[in-house]
This record gives sequence, structure tokens and C-alpha cells, in this order.
Amino acid sequence: MATDYSKFGLEANQPIDGSGNIAARLRNPDYIANSGAHWLRLNFVLPNASYLDRYDAIVDTFLGRNIKIYAAIGHDACGDFWLGDTLRDPNSSSGADWIQRYAQRFNQIVTRYKGKIFLYEAFNEPNGWQGGSSAIVHPRWFVYMMNTLYQTVKPRQNGIRLISGPLESTWVNDNEGARYLDQVYKLGGWAPGEVPWDGLGYHVYVGEDPGAPRGTDGSTDPADVIQTYDAFVSRVWSVTRRYDPDAAYRIFLSEFGWTSDISEEFQARQIQVAMDRIAGDDRIALAMLFCTEDFAKKYGLYTEGMGRPKQAFTAYRSLMQTHAPQRTRAVDFTRLEGVLDIPSGDEQNDLQEGRVPWSIGPGLMKHPVQRRGVILLPPYDDGRWARAVLDAGYHGQSGITLCWSPGEAGLQIAGEQRLVLVVNPVEWSTPDGSMTPWFKKNMPAVLVREETFLSPSALTAWLRANPDPFKIQG
Repeated sequence: MATDYSKFGLEANQPIDGSGNIAARLRNPDYIANSGAHWLRLNFVLPNASYLDRYDAIVDTFLGRNIKIYAAIGHDACGDFWLGDTLRDPNSSSGADWIQRYAQRFNQIVTRYKGKIFLYEAFNEPNGWQGGSSAIVHPRWFVYMMNTLYQTVKPRQNGIRLISGPLESTWVNDNEGARYLDQVYKLGGWAPGEVPWDGLGYHVYVGEDPGAPRGTDGSTDPADVIQTYDAFVSRVWSVTRRYDPDAAYRIFLSEFGWTSDISEEFQARQIQVAMDRIAGDDRIALAMLFCTEDFAKKYGLYTEGMGRPKQAFTAYRSLMQTHAPQRTRAVDFTRLEGVLDIPSGDEQNDLQEGRVPWSIGPGLMKHPVQRRGVILLPPYDDGRWARAVLDAGYHGQSGITLCWSPGEAGLQIAGEQRLVLVVNPVEWSTPDGSMTPWFKKNMPAVLVREETFLSPSALTAWLRANPDPFKIQG
């Protein structure tokens, strides 16, 4: 494995203070530049789009110091159409609309910083509960969100890369991000090589409980920290390889860190142990230490108010000065992604059948036309109809997508033939009890088949008896 410390950056905390001004730690770039960080994770927090002028100054200031920007654009960028609990419910009637507006705000930021910012990360910790009792983004909506973002911002065409919303995995939730990712793949139904992201966002917090016994995920012992880190990353990595064995994308560890609650010496030691391990992990493309300044939690390299650098600052800076002293503004995609198999000649005609043109990128579907089967489940499904499909053996790797929205079911992308099986069409309360006229009017290129079942078990039996459930009768 190669050892690479140039992959390290810092989380910038809240960029804008309560008065709407650029935070002190960002007004004076020396605070972060003196740490030796190569990257700045910049979270776009926008009460409305007019606040982007503050970010213009931040971006230009740090690029001037050869610190590259890793842009994080989540629901904090949408203060003027606040998310609330909209995406917790898989059947939310307003979920698709919010995501479409979010994608447009995302694209507005991408367009504004063309030629300056090349890496963009989606919705922060979609699997986190964030004050509720379930994931703030249901896996179904995360699939729709990433599909929508990729088709809206067209990363490869615009010379950028889209990183998936980073999954929260902690010693408290037992690496829940890996389980969430598995659900996302199953619901997404993407063919290998066609996930709608260019890198997998991931957050890891382990080894933070001084009372945890040796050998547990919370144990602060350095050997346990390394072992738990390896286990967490290997688990999420195995999920990606199970569904996408030849994927070229890597993990973008956009948060890791420790507080100084136990002691400043403890924080500094844990950071050094982790950085030494991460630097030699080829699965990790970038790693952002959380964070620059203490707030209610003491994760910072500086005390609150940028009062003074802590021991962690000294430890971080020492590693960076020793191993990666020279920064550059250039973004090396080859290093971030590994070597890509880029086809030569005319990409439309020279590709072997089924081969993904990595020069264009996943999600754009420029290879020969692919059938994509979608099962549109009843609108008031409580999960039993979805389970019926899974019980029949249909899941992500079979190229089947489950959804509960007609608009989402018929949303085609370039180079794709979409086929929709409507389960119990009468439940959509159309005048004639059929969804076919709706699709013909709104999405005429979609092929539609309708079937009615008295129970979920009947759907399971029917699917098992029909090897091609999308074959149009007559």
C-alpha cells in the first residue's frame, strides 16, 4: 500500500457566524494553512442563495494558499426551503419536489464555482437520526436523491466528481452506515459500474469511550482503534464490492476525529494513530479531520473562539510537515480514483457491449441501451408489498427498482429503456382505475404493464412464476 498524507484536510466548521459574516477561522486563512492541511471541507450553509457571495471570498482565499476545496452541499444549503422531516417517510408526498429543488440549488453552486471546486459531496449523514427517531433520509429517498443529483450536475461532463452523501458510522450505532448502504444498493437496482456517485462518502467515529473494555468499538486503546477502524472500513467496502465488484470509486472519509474531553494529550495521540493508519489505506481517497475549532464539543484543533492551538494541532501539523509539506491547487483525479479504463476512439461505437465508458462516468448510461425494470408499488404500502418483491428474489442485483411514486418510476435517463410494472393500479384513484393513460400522457416512452393482486403473497407467487414480469402482453 502507498503511504499518502496529501489526502488529509480539515473540516472548516460553520463558515458563516450568527451575524451573517465569514467566521474568523476562515477570514484569516493562516489558522488552517499553518496546520499543513491540503484540503478544506467547506459546508455550504445558506439561508438563501444571496449568501454565496461570502463563499466566493472563502474559496478564492484558500485557493490562493493552495488549499483545495471539498464542497459539502446538504440541506443546510437550503435554508429558504427547509427540509424538516420530509424525507424520513418513504411515502412522503413532498419528497420528490424537495429533492428536485435541492438538486437545482446544488447545480447552482457547481456552476458558480466551475474551474475552482472539483469535488462535491451530497447530503450530510443521510442515515443519521438528526433529532428524530429514524434516518433523516429514508434509503428510498437517498436513491432518488443521488440519481437526481447525478443527472442534474452531470459530473463527468463538467469535469467534477460527485461524492455520495457521507454515511455516519460510529461505535455507538455499530457501523450503521454499512447496513444503510446495503439497503440503498438493493433499492437502487443499479447495474455494476452505474451507481450515481464517483466516490463513497463516509464518516467514522470510534474509540471514544474511556470506560469501554478492550476489544470493543468504543475502546480508546490505540490497538483497538486501529482494529475497529479496519473492521468498519472493511465492512462498508465489502458492501460496495458485493454489488459493484469492479467499481473504480474509492471512499472519501470526510469526517473522523476525537474530542479533548479526556485530555488534550489523548486527542493528539488518537489523531496521530488514525492518520498513520489512514495514510496507508489505499481504499481511502481523502480524509478530513473533524474539526478546526471547538464548539459545544471539543473536537477542534483550536479552542473555542480560536483562542489557542491545542496539542492535536501540533500533532497534525507535525505529520503534515514531515510527510506532505508541499501543497498544490491541482486536483489529481487519477490518484483519487485509481487508474480508470478509458476507451479510445469514438466512445459511442467502439465500446464492447455492456462496457461502461469511464471517460463519461457512471450514471450517464452512454453504453448500449439497457432495460431498467421498475415495480411501482401501491401508494399506501406499509412495507408488506416491498417485502413481497424481495421474498420473490427480486432485489438490486437483479436490476429491479422499487418505488412508490409514478414520477420516479418513469424518470428515464439517457440510453435507458424503462419498463414499469404497476401493482394494483386502482389504488392510485385514477378515473378508469388504470395508470397507463397517465404514463402515456406524461412519460410516453415508458413501457407499462399493470397487474392486480389480492395480497402481497399473491404478488410473490406471481413474480416467482414469471421470469420476465415486464413483458408487455398482447
